[in-house]
Amino acid sequence: MWNSNEVDCHPRVRSRQIVHAAISVGNSEPWLISAIYAGQLTDDRKYLLQELSKISELDAPWLVVGDFNMITRAEEARGGKQFHVSKSVRMFRDFIASHDLVDLGFSGPSFTWCNNRCWVERIWRRIDRALATSSWLLRYPECRVDHLPRTGSDHAPLLVSLHHHTTRHARIFRFEHFWMEYATVQEIVASVFNEDSVHKLHNNLSKLQRDVLRWNKLSLGKLENISDMLKQEISMLEQSESDGTITSQQVERLSSLYNHHAAIMRQIETKWLTKSRIRWLRDGDQNTHFFHMATLVRRRRNRITSLVLDNGIRISDEPNLMMAFSIFYTNLWDYNFNGFSADMDIEGFPTISSDVHDMLVAPFTIDEVKAALWSMPTGKAPGPDGYPVEFYRRYWDNVAPTIMRELHSFQSTGLLPIEWARTFIVLIPKKENPERVSDYRPISLCNVCYRLLAKILVNRMKSLLPSLIGIEQSAFVPTRNISDNIMIVQEMFHSINTVRNGDAMMFIKCDMEKAYDRMAWQAILFAMHHMNFPKKWLMWIEACISSPMYALLVNGNPSNWLKPKCSLRQGDPLSPYLFILTSQLLTHMLNKNLSAGKISGFRIDSRTRISHLMYADDLLIVTKAKIQECNVITETLEFYTSITNQKVNLTKSAVYFPNWINRDLKRHIYQKLGMQEGSIPLTYLGIKLGSGKQLLRDYDDFEARVDSRLAFWKRNSLSQAGRLVLINSVLGAMPNHIFANSVVPKGVTNSLSRKIRDFLWEKRNNKKSLHLLKWDSVTTARVNGGLGIRDPNISQKALLGPKVFMVLNNNEPL
Repeated sequence: MWNSNEVDCHPRVRSRQIVHAAISVGNSEPWLISAIYAGQLTDDRKYLLQELSKISELDAPWLVVGDFNMITRAEEARGGKQFHVSKSVRMFRDFIASHDLVDLGFSGPSFTWCNNRCWVERIWRRIDRALATSSWLLRYPECRVDHLPRTGSDHAPLLVSLHHHTTRHARIFRFEHFWMEYATVQEIVASVFNEDSVHKLHNNLSKLQRDVLRWNKLSLGKLENISDMLKQEISMLEQSESDGTITSQQVERLSSLYNHHAAIMRQIETKWLTKSRIRWLRDGDQNTHFFHMATLVRRRRNRITSLVLDNGIRISDEPNLMMAFSIFYTNLWDYNFNGFSADMDIEGFPTISSDVHDMLVAPFTIDEVKAALWSMPTGKAPGPDGYPVEFYRRYWDNVAPTIMRELHSFQSTGLLPIEWARTFIVLIPKKENPERVSDYRPISLCNVCYRLLAKILVNRMKSLLPSLIGIEQSAFVPTRNISDNIMIVQEMFHSINTVRNGDAMMFIKCDMEKAYDRMAWQAILFAMHHMNFPKKWLMWIEACISSPMYALLVNGNPSNWLKPKCSLRQGDPLSPYLFILTSQLLTHMLNKNLSAGKISGFRIDSRTRISHLMYADDLLIVTKAKIQECNVITETLEFYTSITNQKVNLTKSAVYFPNWINRDLKRHIYQKLGMQEGSIPLTYLGIKLGSGKQLLRDYDDFEARVDSRLAFWKRNSLSQAGRLVLINSVLGAMPNHIFANSVVPKGVTNSLSRKIRDFLWEKRNNKKSLHLLKWDSVTTARVNGGLGIRDPNISQKALLGPKVFMVLNNNEPL
């Protein structure tokens, strides 16, 4: 069954559900494979996992592949009974987490098993998968799992390829953070950015790139090789020390080598920290292996191995993958502006006072620019020029004159340097195992010099937003909170379902398809012009949104440069603020219809009615369930989308009714709006509403996210200090949004507490771990001698406190 000249396979143990074997590929060390065929009964599967737990104690690179007859989340099931976190699901999740296994993902159809019945009774599941330990994944980082066609069986065969061929391209330059530890780099930067230099920023950065790469190659080399050479010399001197033949000069040399090696290891850790994009871990002892594994898992999750085109054909070769993305986004960013309709009524549109014009267009000062730079987050991926925020902060005295000169040039001419406008687009999966181009979210990697300019403009504009953005919008507006929207919707939903007198009400939840990517530049400038922004400001904004050129990064390789005709960049500091300013056009139209009596909205009291709520591109419309009002809403949305290039995705949009409404009326409204009926509970801004008493199954998604996060950060590659920082920085913060906006069942908080304890004390192989401190001591503040971990049960009460206080004191924002 295999080429014995290349692969040596020795079966070790065979049982009713498993075959274990040791495999050697070439001259490499052997690793373990366990082929699985799980039984149908829960007790059989429980025994299977217990058998696998014993094998895991061998602590060798391990691949576990086959039919587990279990799934881990709702996306792995279609048809049949509704998914819930059953005993079997929980057992399988715990097994994966406690053994630090990585799901290798797949390429191909989403499901591996089908009952092959008629369409109505057809059921699909992903019950076959490949799992591996981090040591196995480090050995085969380019491995790939393919779901092959289900020919002759109800299961899809899994093909695990150890080495997946990828086309190698020239590496994209990235300024390494650890370079800043060397005085030589400071000298190189100073020589490039000297006071007499009149070169543009791009020319200086290009020269610096050449000089620093030459220095790295000639004077530094690969850090891991330096570490190995230092360890060899240290080992020799330590042997001499053990033999009693070491001299005093060698003792001094050994001490110097220890310091040098420690410095190199810190630089290696810094390098892998940067690559891993982990921003929460800064302190504690070395976690280089953890950063390496985090980088590996992140790259695997973001790697694009295949796509399904609109015609159903699956492609996997890199040129065709690149072409598919390029064609998709070229079409998405193609927009022909046809002018604004004369019917556009902008009477009563919010405006700013002319008194603030001077503030908006005042010359940039070096203090303002420096403050904006120091307020930008660190640890982010750089743009096409390769220089991160940390570089500009470290060498600010050297680069500041050049940056200020180009910023002042932009202010006077309104022209953005071509190099500033170049942007990489990274494609981040929206879901596990994406299959289509639309399953990826385009995130812009802008150059820091442009992000600095955008940040300055945002800082000047932000204070004006409360007077420009209607109370219906709460995203990105100072003093407004996402929780306000959630509480209002919860109260409206409760009232709509319980109050039966009068006409029935309805919610329309609109999904705006690729909202940022479709936004028309002309609509942005139109809205800001009628808000009374000065002409020079509009010139700057137009340059910022219309100058960019994009290169798509597909598996790290850039496409040709693309020039869009519309879109806002996700990752540009300006984009969310320009989006909500333009969205005010829709708020203005809906409120005009509300004032004219064309739509009813929801009556809060005798003076206040609400027709809609918006949070960025999340739109929720509330009005009476009448065909006439549906016509008005449809016409309003069509008019708004025609001038902004937005598009309502009808297949993802939904209408929500009270359970007592007439069925015929519901059917007519569905047909009129072209949307489907929404299921209760309604998920709004990440919170499930309208289901009455909260049930444990309502939080299955949250529990799956926690388990996924724990699986991503392998505990055996993380030190004790690192696990503590992770719990406080990430796991402790994950439930904050849910805890602050809903009363969760006790079972959820207890389950989270258990996961925190297991992770902290490194519970492995489903065996009890040694808890060195009581839970009360673990959750005690550090100043009082504890570890400072927040108890989820107490956090729930504390986070709900501000809402109670706000309601009792009749706080104005709500």
